[in-house]
Amino acid sequence: MTANDEFSHAPDPPSRSELRRAALAVFELAERLVALSEAQLQAVPLSDELRALVMASRKVTQAELARQTGV
Repeated sequence: MTANDEFSHAPDPPSRSELRRAALAVFELAERLVALSEAQLQAVPLSDELRALVMASRKVTQAELARQTGV
């Protein structure tokens, strides 16, 4: 076996479609997390960093809604 044989079996990089599907899955998960009630969110095991990002996203969403509705 040569050194080149070792690298010839490397997996192919993900296709653009696979990357897009993965990105959409992450986006959908984020939307679902933001839509949870506070009690439901507390029941989900999340890192402190991810929990903070979900909370920040809620604030942005609420501010955007207020801006759009003029409230």
